[in-house]
Amino acid sequence: MYQNNKKEEAKYFLAYNINTLGGIITNYTLTESLEITSENFNPKEITFKNCKFYGELYIKNISCNKIKFIDCEFEQRVIIKNSHIDKLVFLKCKFNHYFGFNTLHSKEITFKNNQLQLSKELVIDQFYTESLFFTRNISSHNVKIIPMKISMCTLEGSTSQIQLSISQRNRETKIKTFNLNYANDINTDILIRHLKINQFHLFGEINNSTLSVTDVSIATSILSLFTNRGNVSFGEIKPLNEQNNIIIKDSSLGDMIVSNINFELFNRILVKNSNMLDLIPININWCKNNISDVTKNELKENYRQLKLVNFKNGDTPSKLHFEKLEYETYYEILKEKKGNWTDKFILFLSSWSNNFGQDFSLAFNWIIVLSIILYTLIKYQLGHTSFNHNLILGEIGSFINFLNPTHNVEKVFFLEKNYQGNIVLFDGVGKIINAYLIFQLISSFRKYSKK
Repeated sequence: MYQNNKKEEAKYFLAYNINTLGGIITNYTLTESLEITSENFNPKEITFKNCKFYGELYIKNISCNKIKFIDCEFEQRVIIKNSHIDKLVFLKCKFNHYFGFNTLHSKEITFKNNQLQLSKELVIDQFYTESLFFTRNISSHNVKIIPMKISMCTLEGSTSQIQLSISQRNRETKIKTFNLNYANDINTDILIRHLKINQFHLFGEINNSTLSVTDVSIATSILSLFTNRGNVSFGEIKPLNEQNNIIIKDSSLGDMIVSNINFELFNRILVKNSNMLDLIPININWCKNNISDVTKNELKENYRQLKLVNFKNGDTPSKLHFEKLEYETYYEILKEKKGNWTDKFILFLSSWSNNFGQDFSLAFNWIIVLSIILYTLIKYQLGHTSFNHNLILGEIGSFINFLNPTHNVEKVFFLEKNYQGNIVLFDGVGKIINAYLIFQLISSFRKYSKK
């Protein structure tokens, strides 16, 4: 164990260890400020382990493969400036003052299990990196991460009840992969703003914290084994390119708020074995034909849940849309099975007559077409085949009476009382069909008012 409080001896000691002995400093205390530059150090790798820095630490104008701080404590500022460090690691360190970068270029930055005992909000910016790992850091104040350029980012909160946010000033740069991990003991609120992301992964369980993702363009969003028991909101999410996907697997979304999103713009939306029943949609343009059907049963369940979500939130048009898709999918499922002919017949008639209660024109058109056919057959049976233009209005009146399922056939066609014959059969069939189609017509008109 080396301990020396004299500035010059400390300087020579560090230079000897960094430049000659492989750059490993263990169990060392520095009472003076330390400046690591290319002028006094020429390191390839530096590792500080279980060291204590009472003075300020400056790392500037250096280029090296790796700098690691493990179980170290910093009483004053830590500044890394104008440097190229391939791998920078802070692990289980304690910061009692400000920490920051100023034009740092790195391939990988790891900031894990540290304690930030700060007097004000910490802003980590002005850095370029391929990979950033910021996980399980306990802080006394909020932390903002604003990278200049980043390719891969992994975030995980801690037990600290603070706000951790990440955003970018340069909106043109893209993050290839963004991983957001949660566990039951995490209390950190995470805000994600103004980013472009190729792949966004959300994993874990939110219990006592808030997640807010706003104004983010994403190519592929993956929510896997995710449970929301906290406060989660996604707003103004846009597709990054034409090959964009939303994938939700084995997740429970809870009362997640989704707002100002046009799901139709996404190429594919896949939901598998997930619970969406408590979603809160605000100003949403729902997906129409881009929900991927892993299996028809899963697709039917997705439609059912979206129907109930919109019903609970008073969005009747969307509720009707997903109700129709649910029935259509169920009909496709039944057609692939043997039996259940009664359900198949009911769904077939509902689809044929009013498109599962959505289209009154189908029922109306069928009433007119089938009634014309039956009315013509009856007139043909009666031998009324000649045309007289003077009787057109009378024929129209008789036809309108024929459309009424409760009409008297003898009065419509001027028959003798208690008339028997084929006409009675045709008329009876017409009454049954018209009664059913009128009911379907009325049902379609009531689609916005029925409960």
